[in-house]
Formats: sequence, C-alpha cells, structure tokens
Amino acid sequence: MAEECGTAVEVRGDSICVETSPIDMCGSCASKGSCMVAEGVKARRIWMRNSLNAVVGDQVEFRIADEAVVGISILFYAFPIVMLIGGIFLGMKINTFLNVDRDLSAAIFGCVALAASFAAIKIVSGILEKKRNVRPELVAIHTQRGDVKS
Repeated sequence: MAEECGTAVEVRGDSICVETSPIDMCGSCASKGSCMVAEGVKARRIWMRNSLNAVVGDQVEFRIADEAVVGISILFYAFPIVMLIGGIFLGMKINTFLNVDRDLSAAIFGCVALAASFAAIKIVSGILEKKRNVRPELVAIHTQRGDVKS
C-alpha cells in the first residue's frame, strides 16, 4: 500500500479533502527520476472519509491500495485508448456496409467509441466509489501542535 502525506483543506460532514503535492505522491514510485508527469502539476485534492476527525490545517497520512491505483490508472488511461483504436478499426471494416468513405467511417466510429468509453468510466467510477478497497484511508494525523493521532 502506498502511504502519502498531505494537508487537510476542507471538512464536509464525515469527509475530508486532503491536498497533496505531486512530489509527495511520486516519492515511492520507481520511475520518479525519469517521469515527466508531475512537472508543472499543481497540488492535487483527494476526498476521503474523515475517520480520525482531522481538522483543517492538520497534516495527515493516508494510504491507497496499490491494486486500486493500478486498476484506476488502467480504467482512466488505457481503456479510452483501447476503445478509440477499436472504434477506428471497426469503422474501417464496416464502411462498405454503410457506403461511406473508409477514413470518415473510421473517424466517426473512433469518436463514438471514445465517447462511449468516457460514459463507461463515469458509470464504473460511481460503482468503484462505493467500494472500500479503492478509497483512500486516513492513517494518522500530525496536528498543528505536533501531536500524532492514529
């Protein structure tokens, strides 16, 4: 499990918004020395259940299951690309049945498949949000006074 640190910036009911910098998030990654993803990216905000009753300004530690990170990365990055390419190939094969130019058919089917992948991601995201193993979990609080609660 990847453990990260951040600052509590907002509390709503039993949820907390934690702001973390990409540098902190990438600290445990094996590719951190050669990766360009974090360059120019501002702080990221992550919502999670406030199980330890942190308050705004607290430095908090949270963890995210490695399987969740991999699965979500595949869902958000690889799935749309696969759908786009699949739509393009389908459009190239089906153009004769539609009596349309091959390139036009490929472009239309590629765009439709890409849009369908975004709709599927929205639906799957709603389902995954309810699962415990995919949500970040608050591990410890380093309060403004220097105390540690866990």
